[in-house]
Amino acid sequence: MLEAFAASQIALYINAGVIEGRGGAQIALGASRSVRADAFAYDLRSGRLLLAGHVDLVDRAANDAPRELHAAAIVRTPNGTIYALVTAPTPQRERLDSRTLQPTAQEAPSDAFAFPNIAEAPWMSATSADVVPGTLVTLHHATFLYPARGATVPSYVYVFSPSTYYATTSLPYASFDQPWPFRGGPHALDTLHVRYDQIAGASLGFDHRLVFGDRGYALLSLAPLTQSARSAELTIYQRMSNAVYESLSAFGARGGALLQSPTQASLSLNYGITAALRQSYLQLSLNQAYDSLIAGGAPNHPSHVQLGWYGYDEPLGRSGFHYRLHSALGHLHDAFGLGSQVDPPQATDAWSKGVGLSLSTPVYKVPLGIQLSAYGERDLTWFSSGPGYGQTGDNLTVTAARPISQRLGAVASYQSLSTSSPRTLYRTTALNLTYQVPALAVALSLQHNSDFVAPPTGLTTPFTLIPRPPYEAAVDLRIRISRYGTLDLQRSYFFNFEGEKWSPRFTISLLP
Repeated sequence: MLEAFAASQIALYINAGVIEGRGGAQIALGASRSVRADAFAYDLRSGRLLLAGHVDLVDRAANDAPRELHAAAIVRTPNGTIYALVTAPTPQRERLDSRTLQPTAQEAPSDAFAFPNIAEAPWMSATSADVVPGTLVTLHHATFLYPARGATVPSYVYVFSPSTYYATTSLPYASFDQPWPFRGGPHALDTLHVRYDQIAGASLGFDHRLVFGDRGYALLSLAPLTQSARSAELTIYQRMSNAVYESLSAFGARGGALLQSPTQASLSLNYGITAALRQSYLQLSLNQAYDSLIAGGAPNHPSHVQLGWYGYDEPLGRSGFHYRLHSALGHLHDAFGLGSQVDPPQATDAWSKGVGLSLSTPVYKVPLGIQLSAYGERDLTWFSSGPGYGQTGDNLTVTAARPISQRLGAVASYQSLSTSSPRTLYRTTALNLTYQVPALAVALSLQHNSDFVAPPTGLTTPFTLIPRPPYEAAVDLRIRISRYGTLDLQRSYFFNFEGEKWSPRFTISLLP
């Protein structure tokens, strides 16, 4: 049910979650009731509505003549109870029947007609507003007021729904992204994004969200809209029951002028369905890729189907350790060869079987106030087109954390990742320092990378390795610039690795 508000000025208080209107207020409460008043206050989250000053309420729901109510103030509480402060024939407080608007008792709480006490400046003003109860409010002809009077937009949608699905997006990375939610409804939200990336430059993006309560959502994102290389992503999630959910994602990219034949086009599809069991869950995933969709392109369409069983963390006796088991059965297909993971690498089809075990330690308190923990995992994979056990994968992570003061903390970590085919070893040692006060947060990280990769033998296709810089430093600075926004700055330094000092990308984000 849509509720429409109009007044000389409507103010949105974003922290309090309240809209207030003053001066010739007109309110449409659904399809049958309309109200005129001098002022109103509406709590968006609870639904409490206060109408004050020469209130005239008309109800046209009945088949007979419309019912009218005249009062100095009317309040609708979060549970739907209606109270009225009438002045004729004598001043009194009345409790009304919510359907007939007839008095049922001469009673009302002492603070029933109190306006909300808001200790903040309004964030935005408008001339009219449409509220979807419990979900969102659309402000029309809206002007930003905080920290100073700013831009005016035709409409702005503020979402106050507790559902996190409205905040989900599938837009790709950008150094700067300023959203403008301009249209919304009971289950939908449309947002235009002004974006900037150091490589692609300035561009526009768009995303559309459909939200179906807590049972599912659908996301469609398009970005960049104003560049020759465009991409689109569709994500659908549905919770089929308390124990089963499914998801589908599709990602497409094209290159070339918008109204001309593309110079490059690709598509990937991923579907998964997950069923919860006792202390574990099953997951079936299907992945299909189309590397080229244009005439003359390489018709490479690899696919992968896998059924996996994943256990939850289980205690290892009374030792404080926890272990987790998982296993998988899958099938791979690639018309151009599956590569080094099978033997021979030119094989186009293979079945895979895998098992894995992970082990995590409790947190140990050692001297100097250090908290020490470790995590290890081993995966074994067998291929039907390969000798022996096929491939192993190991992951070892050791973490040491120490709070230096209430505002300063340090975390050191060591991670080793290795596989047997191709033979690889990635080692990372990192130190992270964090400093935080109410309006400022700084994170500094220092990282040393030591990698080894042996190209697989018998591989006909070129083997490429993307090296990591041996040393890397990064800084993340977050500054609270207003009551409603935080500025986030990120940059990395590579110590002149391959002639590169600073990372080609830096991040500037405005966060809520």
